[in-house]
Amino acid sequence: MKLLYVTNSFMPSQKANAIHSESQFKYLSELVDTTMLYKVKSLKDNVETDNKNRRGLLCLNNKLFIIVYAVMAVIETLRIKPEVVYTRDIYYAFLLSLATNYTFIIEIHNLYRNDIYNIILKRLISDKKCRKIVCISNNLKNDVVNVYNTTEKKLIVLPDAAEPNDLSFKVRRYSKNAVYTGSLYEGKGIEFILELAALMKDITFDIYGGPEKIWYDKYLSKSSENVQYYGWVDREQIKIAQASAGVLLLPNERNIYTNNGRDNIGRYTSPLKLYEYMASGSPFVCSRISNYKIFDTDVCLYADVGDHKEWEGCIRSALSNSSNIHQLRFNAHKLFHEKFTWHKRSEMIISLF
Repeated sequence: MKLLYVTNSFMPSQKANAIHSESQFKYLSELVDTTMLYKVKSLKDNVETDNKNRRGLLCLNNKLFIIVYAVMAVIETLRIKPEVVYTRDIYYAFLLSLATNYTFIIEIHNLYRNDIYNIILKRLISDKKCRKIVCISNNLKNDVVNVYNTTEKKLIVLPDAAEPNDLSFKVRRYSKNAVYTGSLYEGKGIEFILELAALMKDITFDIYGGPEKIWYDKYLSKSSENVQYYGWVDREQIKIAQASAGVLLLPNERNIYTNNGRDNIGRYTSPLKLYEYMASGSPFVCSRISNYKIFDTDVCLYADVGDHKEWEGCIRSALSNSSNIHQLRFNAHKLFHEKFTWHKRSEMIISLF
């Protein structure tokens, strides 16, 4: 099978959508002959020494180039001549349907308050060339059904995924540190972590992620001495931090804003770090939000958004390393390897064709 994977992400980037696309491409490539199209901001970003199946298309980050990129991607599709197409770009999918006879599968992570987007997605739902629509969460699938007055027949839910962590259960965990890895955007719970740190002076709070400007401008003045900030680090350092953590934190709020505050992904998100935490072998505390309570077995401790007392109790419980906590760690690690690796997700995608 010759598969073309078209993403709407700029690369290289530390943003979650780019990390998702890079990982999905990597593991699809292990199963079938896969080529990826993606956006680059300059020609130097398109230098590729070891993989000719990556093709970056030069774009500017503005609304006009959403369509320009879609047109360029359709032209590249005709040059590549794939057997099947999988895409995260509905504008590309729309033009591909109009201009060619290719069938395709699209993956969506959000519903946007955008008339053009809604018109296109509604058309694609009824388009026979669109074989399936992959939704990142059950909430998203249910809203697609309700908003567009359609059935579930064409819709399938595939949550996010992560890479296995080879260090899980193999490195010594710190006894008194709480770790957060991820972005610092509004709704990710960073301010809440700083409030917890001020209440729990005997615990070190380690924060990995960015953008750095947000940290320095918004959070540095609010942090206490027991908060350590490391900024963006490479993936291997993140794996070490996660596997050695006394406890990992996922304090997401119900509303999470990206794209300079324009897009609220909180209702639909299936966070990468949830599955990274499961892979790490460390205990973690997670916000009690429907998107994260999707497992048939207990994998972590849950606490209400904004409840300092409950979060402190859960953090101290996780650090106790009791038999119950060890069972949660084991459950999460086992379930991750059974259902939530990139390899498993890629197998599911291939099976849809």
